[in-house]
Amino acid sequence: MKPRYEICLFLLLFTLLFEANAQSNQPRIAVLPLNHINVSKSDAEAITGLFETALVKTEIFDVIEQGQVNKILEAQEYSMSDFTDEQSAVEFGKLLAAEQIVLGSVSQIGSLYVINAKLIDVQTGSHIKADKVDASTIEKLAGQVDLLAFKIAGLTYQKGQEVSIAREFGEIFIETEPPGADVYINGIKKGVSPDLISRVPMGEIKIEARKGIYYGEKIVEVSESTKEVKIILSEMFGNLLIKSSEQDVIVYFDNNLLGSLGSGYFKELPVGVHRVELKGNGLYWESEVEIKADEGAKVDAYPRAFGQISYSLPEGTTAEINGKMYSKKIRGSGNLDLIWSGSYTIEVIGEIYEIYTDTIEIEKGGTVLFLPQLSFTKEYEYEIFDQNLKKAEKHLVQDYRGTDNHIDEVEKIKKEINSSKHSFTELVGRANYLIKRIRIKEDELDFKERLGSLLLQKKDIESQIRRNNETRKVKKLAGWISLGIGILSGGFSGYSYFMSDTAYNNYIDTNITSEAVRYREYSVMWDTLMFVGAGGCVGGLTLSAIIFLSAPDNKKEALELERIDREIKILGVR
Repeated sequence: MKPRYEICLFLLLFTLLFEANAQSNQPRIAVLPLNHINVSKSDAEAITGLFETALVKTEIFDVIEQGQVNKILEAQEYSMSDFTDEQSAVEFGKLLAAEQIVLGSVSQIGSLYVINAKLIDVQTGSHIKADKVDASTIEKLAGQVDLLAFKIAGLTYQKGQEVSIAREFGEIFIETEPPGADVYINGIKKGVSPDLISRVPMGEIKIEARKGIYYGEKIVEVSESTKEVKIILSEMFGNLLIKSSEQDVIVYFDNNLLGSLGSGYFKELPVGVHRVELKGNGLYWESEVEIKADEGAKVDAYPRAFGQISYSLPEGTTAEINGKMYSKKIRGSGNLDLIWSGSYTIEVIGEIYEIYTDTIEIEKGGTVLFLPQLSFTKEYEYEIFDQNLKKAEKHLVQDYRGTDNHIDEVEKIKKEINSSKHSFTELVGRANYLIKRIRIKEDELDFKERLGSLLLQKKDIESQIRRNNETRKVKKLAGWISLGIGILSGGFSGYSYFMSDTAYNNYIDTNITSEAVRYREYSVMWDTLMFVGAGGCVGGLTLSAIIFLSAPDNKKEALELERIDREIKILGVR
């Protein structure tokens, strides 16, 4: 049977949209501009464009167009310095709604030109694939871009020591014992066993299967005919030796606690590429380590002192933090972890704020709280004070008599003007004049004018109540229609799930390859329709909720009408 967790996901409506995207045949990836080291920026930009085009040619990825990436980079005021660490690059990938990101560099090392690239999973931050190409000139390096892209996509074959781009493809049917293992071809995940995998490079390839601590691999030759491969998984472990001068730290293995470093020797670790971290006493180090079956891996670790910054910035501002080999822009509120100890300068800018600059010192294991007290620009303060005075002047014209409340309102505005570090002589004069007018207004206003004004206000409010009632009727009808669409879409999604489940069971049960292919296609088709229906369900239910909640009520108008009636009654008695 198919995993029943999909039913739970169906009930969690807002999660379904994400799951639908994750099921795309082609992972959505973003190629970040390649960093340039000892090469010109223009050369790096040109190679980034060639690399993006080469990734599209692999037909493995749904590549986000470079123009769109650059547009968001500019809109969010990012620069390449923001991607000196992978965490920042991953956060930008989330902003692009990418599933994976490609991060790398173009560099010159002596007489050799090198492109390094790594494919990173945006959700987990883990490395999927990393590779490089090199050449003796920048022109020859550009000619190696296609090979690098096909390496990253896992679409190469090896003959002797030479790695070549696959131009012809076959298909393989992979089974594992036990089933349900993740299948990797040339280091790239392609499916879950049992599975029929197409677009497999002809020639010699490496197939790996992993399920928890179980592992198996085979080197096979792919030809035009469909090849059936069965891999028997077994428990595979290796050992790891971490050498470090800092012994009093904690070891984390793929984000799981492994224990105190101690002697640094750890046995029976699962094979594969894993993320190893050392933390403790204000020190940190991390690296990726490959554990091989029945072999010992050795790594030298050099933990560095670090601290963190906890920050909260006013809306509409951006802060740029700069230190030795570190530059990052931040917005809003949050925490920056694993900041190496040392001095950092922070500059905060915002359209309505004056530039603010500060220097902070990150100490080993310490936390710096950054809550800048910003000052508004003189132009913005003038605009706000001017609006507040105009509002008070409008109240004076509309109301029958000036009151102490009106005077208190203007006095408060005047106090704010005087407390500003900027000088606003003209605004203070307007405030004093307004206070004087309020104090004499009661004797100047005419009783009949006030009564007429109240009657006009009452008429306007009654008209607004009638308009609100009509709007509410229309929105209620639209809300019920949206709710019906959502319910029907949910029913269609449930039916599609049933059909997909049936096709999948047939796919599992059949031993005939052609039927397996057909049932698998049916299952994928009904899975797609299930998610489309679920999306319609989410959209319909969400839209109906929004429409119902946005329908206007008349509470505010009723209270105002009651107040006007009371004042009219008082004036009538008078």
